[in-house]
Amino acid sequence: MEKEITNESQCSEAMEVDVKRPGQHYKNQLMLSEWLVDVPADLTEEWILVPCPVGRRNLVVAGKGVTRSYSKNGYCMLTFPSALPSGNKSVAFKDSDYTLLDCIYSEVSRTFYVLDIMSWKTHPVVDSETEFRFYWLKTKLEEECPSAAIYSKTNKNKFVTLPTFSCTPEGVTAALDAEYPFQVDGLLFYHKRTHYTFGSTPLVGWLKPYMVQEILGISVPSKYMTEKPSSYSNLPQHISSESHKPKSKGQQECQGMSREDKKAQLKRETNSSGDAEAMHV
Repeated sequence: MEKEITNESQCSEAMEVDVKRPGQHYKNQLMLSEWLVDVPADLTEEWILVPCPVGRRNLVVAGKGVTRSYSKNGYCMLTFPSALPSGNKSVAFKDSDYTLLDCIYSEVSRTFYVLDIMSWKTHPVVDSETEFRFYWLKTKLEEECPSAAIYSKTNKNKFVTLPTFSCTPEGVTAALDAEYPFQVDGLLFYHKRTHYTFGSTPLVGWLKPYMVQEILGISVPSKYMTEKPSSYSNLPQHISSESHKPKSKGQQECQGMSREDKKAQLKRETNSSGDAEAMHV
């Protein structure tokens, strides 16, 4: 079993990506979506829509005066000071305090777009329902910790919450028509009553914007329809073709490699594109 990363020097204090070994506490610790193939009967009443930016899915851990981000596989990607509770050494903190956030990281804008919250200042909320977690996240981040949204010496990356919409036809239309300070990768549909669970769950759905008309029967602006690949026919066929795709070149190259060579290959892929960690199913 892999050991947790304990040596702070293992991750660079600079903002360059530095891929490290996964720790047992950070691997597979994110809640992942599934394709929204079947529309829930209670979609309009019991679900929340969140527009998701293009970027790399990260688990952010702040504690003991330092903030680190980890990939879905548990690799330490960044180490930096932040304005999150216990996230930097310039402010007094308790060794026992920690904050866990589920984020999408945009390297271009140096921004963590916060999807969800697991713990704030050692107060876990994984067993709380989605509605409460979203309320708690917005309250804590925007009202109690507004400096986290501003670049500074003690906050090297911004932390920004994402807007939420109802899943009524009017709410979905509003989400599609809205202008965002980021490129939209897709739409997440959260059930209001679900707890934060690790791994994939049907209680979080995922659609690309151009799929909305096909699945929900709601008109989609042309800016999203132009993103539809020419090879796309329908969602079931797309899922089937994705499941039968051959391994990527990087995956093939990793077979038979030593641990160090695998780490080097992963670093090259991570530096070249965030797609491997992008938020989809």
